[in-house]
Formats: sequence, structure tokens, C-alpha cells
Amino acid sequence: GTHVIALTCVSSSGLSDKDTVTITINPGPPAVRVLGIDVIGVPYKYGYRIVTATVTVVDSQNRPVSSARIIGQWSGDLVRTPRPEYTNAQGQVTFKAGGLPPGSYTFSVSSVYKSGYIYRSDLNGETSDTLTFY
Repeated sequence: GTHVIALTCVSSSGLSDKDTVTITINPGPPAVRVLGIDVIGVPYKYGYRIVTATVTVVDSQNRPVSSARIIGQWSGDLVRTPRPEYTNAQGQVTFKAGGLPPGSYTFSVSSVYKSGYIYRSDLNGETSDTLTFY
């Protein structure tokens, strides 16, 4: 925002002078953050499950951010870095790991990129999520 600062100086002999200065503070680019990650497993066959991670990205006003590039990785019983994906109009993107055997599967977001925004991982509601099934 813009702020005006005024200063008045008065000498011991009673002389005075006044001056003002205008300061404009640039708030910088808006923030983008991960609101949440949901890792789920849908039964497939032979005890296997199709495991997916849905990432939701919002701005500083909690509005969905579309076309944000998400980079993440799987860890635990599956170690894989999928190709980056982009969020839809609802600010969501789903990463699919396929049919997996019983175990523990974690998806973590390492980076979010959207032109004109700055990724603030410190504001994330969640940075990773884990599904464990037997």
C-alpha cells in the first residue's frame, strides 16, 4: 500500500518546517500453497490396490489455483518420481501409482510452480500423506 509520513520540526527559537514523504510498499507476488494431499487405495485384485494421490493447491485467499505445475514423489514401499502434472480448475491434480501390493505408500509434494505466484511451503496444510494397507 501507499503511506504518507509527515514530519514537523520546531526549533527552540520557534521556527518550524514541515515535510512529507510518500512510501509505496510492494506486497510482492501472491502466495500459492498445498491445502492438502489425499492418498487413497481402491481395491484392484489379489489384494492389490490402485493407489492415487490427489493434491489440492490454493492461493492466499484459499481459492483454487489452476494450471499450477506440481512436482512430487512416492516413497515407502514404492520409490518413484512421477512426471510433473498440472492442477485443474478446482486446483487439484491426481497422481496414479497403479496396482500395488499391501504396504505403506507416501506421496510428498516437493515443488509447486505457477507463473506470477510464489510457492510458500511453510503455509502448506499438508506436504505429504501416507496410505498403509495389509
